[in-house]
Amino acid sequence: VVPGEERRDAFNRGTCIARRVAQQGKTPMMVSRRQATGILGAGSLGVILAPGALASPLDGLKLDPRARVDREETVTIGPEQAHGSDAECPRRAVFTLDFAVQSGRQLLLLILTAEQYRAVLKGLPPAGEPPLHERIQGTASRSVTLRAGEYFVGFRNAFSSPVLLTYRTSWIDL
Repeated sequence: VVPGEERRDAFNRGTCIARRVAQQGKTPMMVSRRQATGILGAGSLGVILAPGALASPLDGLKLDPRARVDREETVTIGPEQAHGSDAECPRRAVFTLDFAVQSGRQLLLLILTAEQYRAVLKGLPPAGEPPLHERIQGTASRSVTLRAGEYFVGFRNAFSSPVLLTYRTSWIDL
């Protein structure tokens, strides 16, 4: 274990649990010392706060006031695995992906059209160039203009250990 990694992992687990509770619309609650020890580490006392009270790794990234947030989540992508979600663009729009990839790691970001995604599911290479295909790391944003349609947003971890990712997708209609 890398020094500090265990503490960071414990903090991230605690943050994920707190976000899950907040997303369920539950009110703030105290966590017992025993529960906090399991979440945060020995000698800790934790408080799970209401929605909006938790800091996100994406807080430093400006969100355009015109943007409609589609999804925000924190996931751990297993070794040599992928995570993805569908995204529907009802009209031509600027699609923005804000992300925070675990320090020292990188992921492959891929946005595919519905047709390209269906080809991949069949084990075929996608026809044409994907709207977005690049390696990402750190905390940043990527934007691309998309026409109306269905898309798949995917992240691929090529490492032999898990990677923590927080991401937010949003749209600005054109």
